[in-house]
Amino acid sequence: MSDFITAIDFGSSKVAVAVGTETSEGMKVVSFHSSPLPNGIKNGEIVNEGRVIEALKAALEAASSDIGEEITKAIINISGKFLFCDEIESTIIRNISSQYVTEEELEKHRRERYKFSVDPANMIYAVIPQKYDIDDLTGYQQHEIIGTSGKHLKAYYKIFHGKATLLSRCKKVLSACGVEISKIVLSPIASARAVLTEAEMENGVMLVDIGRGLTQIAVVRKGIVTDVRIIPFGGESITVDIQTVTSISAKWSELIKLKHGCCVEEFTPEDKKLILRGNDGIIEDEVSLPKLTRIIEARTSEILEAIKYVKEENELQGKLPAGVVITGGTCYLEGFLDLAKVFLGNRTRLAAPRGCITIDSHEKAQDTFSSTVVGLLLEGFSSKLSFTEADRVKVSATETDMETDKKEVKGKKESGGRKGGSNKDKDQKRGWGTLFEGIFSENNDNC
Repeated sequence: MSDFITAIDFGSSKVAVAVGTETSEGMKVVSFHSSPLPNGIKNGEIVNEGRVIEALKAALEAASSDIGEEITKAIINISGKFLFCDEIESTIIRNISSQYVTEEELEKHRRERYKFSVDPANMIYAVIPQKYDIDDLTGYQQHEIIGTSGKHLKAYYKIFHGKATLLSRCKKVLSACGVEISKIVLSPIASARAVLTEAEMENGVMLVDIGRGLTQIAVVRKGIVTDVRIIPFGGESITVDIQTVTSISAKWSELIKLKHGCCVEEFTPEDKKLILRGNDGIIEDEVSLPKLTRIIEARTSEILEAIKYVKEENELQGKLPAGVVITGGTCYLEGFLDLAKVFLGNRTRLAAPRGCITIDSHEKAQDTFSSTVVGLLLEGFSSKLSFTEADRVKVSATETDMETDKKEVKGKKESGGRKGGSNKDKDQKRGWGTLFEGIFSENNDNC
């Protein structure tokens, strides 16, 4: 049996393959390879299988060469513009009330929740227990309810589900590359696993992963994921704004964003221009640096305002003492943390997956854009916050000791609805009045 675990991150800009192994000092990432993928995945969903297969094969071959063996199994991530959340409760009538509640009993009933009815085009990707009641004892966590006894056991769950094609297309791509799925993890949960500390997860924290096409959020309290959100725009929307306002090419827009992008106008020298020269030395265009910063600041502020909205909603259920932890490629922009603290408070930090892996791990695995794939590896060595392929068990009939599930009035909720990019001049910051109408409206609220 191989000592290696492989993780595959299907991202909007790239497909990343990382291989890790356990050592006496912790998990070591021994191989990391990524293949650029500009148009194969959109909003977390595979749209061009051929391009993704080509990119994945290249990364897998390079990783296989590093470890000297073929890769046949991998942990993968699931994300997407349309992920839903339901909050349900289930009451179990225990046949022998004097018996103590066991971990196996709770796990059995959690797995039963995968039969919960969702839209036919959707499937359940994760079932996460939130709290338990037993007779007159209420509001207990899983480790607290184990060892108690009683007749009526009530469990409260968050069920995360989304389009079934998110997984079916992944399976098709992986099959073409000779790889089977060993575990599935929601992307924001994987990122949280990679960059959050135990203290942060215990006290209450919001993890934000700003990717190319999506901004993904996971809220963790007392070590339990209590909310997952997907905001349907990210770093790419900044690039689109630069292209729209300046009328330069998409290639130049991305390049100057990465090399000269800044989120705070006061940090930018006045009256400076960027001269854009082609490979032949001919001047193709020029862009005012202060104008570039205004464009970036406007869209970054919009992303942070959406994150702030989610934070405030979650704080209605209780404060988040550990604040906000942000990861993802957009973190590299100059002044980003300063601007983030204005919107989200001083308890905001940037994070990369460094403390969770050995210091001699692959260098690229320690960057902010690698949080998801490193988190997937960590999930391979730990079941914490995770969901395995084996969880999706089919139940032929409801057991006699279980009552019908009760679904909260909150019902289905969707993250998504607003496309990145606009024809409006991004030099002016947008009003916030209608910004969230399509993202967090009453019919589209997440948990």
